[in-house]
Formats: sequence, C-alpha cells, structure tokens
Amino acid sequence: MTSVSPKIVAAVQRRLRTTVGKRFSRFVLVAIVSLASSLLTLSLLIGVFHVSAGLSGVLGAMTGAAVSYVLSRWAWERKGRPHLLKETLPFWVVSLGHGSCSGRRATMPASGPYRWATPTGSGSSSWTAPT
Repeated sequence: MTSVSPKIVAAVQRRLRTTVGKRFSRFVLVAIVSLASSLLTLSLLIGVFHVSAGLSGVLGAMTGAAVSYVLSRWAWERKGRPHLLKETLPFWVVSLGHGSCSGRRATMPASGPYRWATPTGSGSSSWTAPT
C-alpha cells in the first residue's frame, strides 16, 4: 500500500488554514453533528418510544435541522440576531419541505415503484429484484 505523498498532505494542510478551509472544516463538523442528532432522535423515537415511522422521520429531520441551523451560524461566523426573511425563514422552509418528504417516504409501502427488493418467501435468504 502506498502512502500519501507529503506534497499532497502539505497542500491540504495549507488549504485548511485559509478562511475557506476553516469554514469548510466547520461545515463538515456541523454536518456530522446534525446527522448524528437526527439519527439518534429517529432511533429513540422508533426503537424506544415506538412512534410511527412517518412522524419519527419528520421529527428526526427537524431535530437535525435545528442543530444544523444553530451550528451553521457558528460555522459561517454569523453574529448577532438573525434576519428573519433573509436567513431564518428560507432555512426553515427548506427544512420543513425536506422533513415532510422524508416523513412521507417512510410511510410508503414496499411495493410498486418504490420497492427496492423483496424476500422470495421461499424460506431462504435469497432476494428478488423488483419487476
């Protein structure tokens, strides 16, 4: 296995020290924390509290969006009160749209055009592709 060239490592480190690199690093951290909070919420709602898949999907997406909103202000170094029409409202319109789509998808049946694969029902572990 070959190691990464020292020139590539130095170039990446140099880019991460720039303003854009610092913001990108923060954005990646925001995405990871947001995803983790969304998945944790989804897991708790479905596994522990036995909430329906659709509602759990919407609430999980909204939890991730709330975490993303708060941390994104830090990532983009936004200070002070957020502007309602330019920042807050567009973010939540997109988040609510995404949350409703993910909640709707969670309630769709596993048949029809949304079916990925189904067990053969023959008692074996084989799967058939959708037709």
